Amino acid sequence: MTVIREPSLGGYALPVSESPQSSRERRSALLRISRTLRLWRERHRQRQELALLTDRELLDAGVPRDLVRHEARKWPWQRWHPRLQSFDDAIWGRIVDSEKSR
Repeated sequence: MTVIREPSLGGYALPVSESPQSSRERRSALLRISRTLRLWRERHRQRQELALLTDRELLDAGVPRDLVRHEARKWPWQRWHPRLQSFDDAIWGRIVDSEKSR
């Protein structure tokens, strides 16, 4: 085990394990973080696009304007309204598909 002294943490020693298992765990954690950040970025983008739709386009989609206003004010880490949950399902599908194609 390697020990790293981190000055920004008041000089506390940080043990760093180099075992293959910890390496896999680290990669797994980074993948989860990456996926989460991509989800949040995509939620923000989709909410902004939804807010740009005309009343006619929203009517065709069956989405009330007040729900769109509510969604546009949310932070990216906040889930969609249950009525719009299918957006998250589509985002996750694209994230997983893009990882498979790499």
